[in-house]
Amino acid sequence: MTTNVNNYLNSIIDLQSGIQRSVNSINEGGGWLFKQVMTYTAASPLELVEDTPTTVPIPLADVGYAENHLLNLLYDYENNKFTPSTVGDLFLVSFRGKAVADNNFAYLNLEVNSPNSDFNPVDAATTAFAKNSGVVEFISQKFLIFTSQILVNNGVNVTATAQGANIDLYDYSFTIVRLFSNKGINTDAFS
Repeated sequence: MTTNVNNYLNSIIDLQSGIQRSVNSINEGGGWLFKQVMTYTAASPLELVEDTPTTVPIPLADVGYAENHLLNLLYDYENNKFTPSTVGDLFLVSFRGKAVADNNFAYLNLEVNSPNSDFNPVDAATTAFAKNSGVVEFISQKFLIFTSQILVNNGVNVTATAQGANIDLYDYSFTIVRLFSNKGINTDAFS
């Protein structure tokens, strides 16, 4: 058996499992990004019509605040979807924002979906509005997303559906943390 020494110079191998990771893949295994969307404000909110699923976009021209470390925003602005690139990655996504309902007893459903997939929602959460109509509610939901081949092929979007009332959504942001990356892993380092 001939082994190329260069394959091992910049990598770490778990001798028990035989899994090899490049140093670069370890560096890229984490990372985070934050995007505050400023297109939708209290004066000009994203209007959610009762019982109508609406994609929650990041507009291309949005000049909101953004920050990242070892993770770039992979986003298709034309189709309003995130575009993960590696099968086997695991992300924690935090969505937060403000909302106002025009009626009491409103609910806001947030869904993470993969367009053209039979496995939707990928994750979902419901927020019940505890305050009276016209009063600002603070929304904060977390989603755990594993990137399967379906998500890599189709992308991922976030949809919001107002129930029991029309809802104005604004001042929202996404924080995305990559908990694990499958990038650069060789599961049989001794072959």
